[in-house]
Amino acid sequence: ARDAEAHTTEVLSLKKDGECHFANNIVMANTKGIDFSASSNNSGMTSELLDDYEEGTFQPVMEGSTNQGSFTYVAQVGRYTKIGRMVQIQVYINISACLSVPSGSYMFIRGLPFTNSNDAGVSEGSTFSMNYWTLESSVGTPTGFVFRNNSSVLLTHSDASGGTSVGILTPSDWASSAVSMSRNIYGSATYYVD
Repeated sequence: ARDAEAHTTEVLSLKKDGECHFANNIVMANTKGIDFSASSNNSGMTSELLDDYEEGTFQPVMEGSTNQGSFTYVAQVGRYTKIGRMVQIQVYINISACLSVPSGSYMFIRGLPFTNSNDAGVSEGSTFSMNYWTLESSVGTPTGFVFRNNSSVLLTHSDASGGTSVGILTPSDWASSAVSMSRNIYGSATYYVD
């Protein structure tokens, strides 16, 4: 097929071996995608349509559950890739000062690009893995999970004594006073949207 206006630009070619070559992007109509229904199915299959791909950035923020507090951020980096219903995020946060201490019983990373699924059976299994962190208190290894039906990571930590219990990371674990400080989080998670 050739461009109808220029009559000289090839925009689509079908090869003898069955390959199809496009001169530009393939644009799908809304809710349409690549249909894989010709393949064999698992008994639990609910869809074989790949209908979305997106990648971009977002700005993660640290907040307490009652009062978000105020921080001086050196970096707030969030990157994401969305393939179908699956969202993969990477986060880097660097804070140089706590201007006012956050409050509440929980500590969150907010501002994720999409809301997590509301499926109670699986949505809170989306673990946020931290591969580097600095904290004020001597808590166990920090981790977290993407909160169900929410665009936040609830921060948790393992048992500092080596036990199997999991605790909630509180604002006082992050910063107990308004001081200059160095706090870093590098982390990632994979979760699903409805």
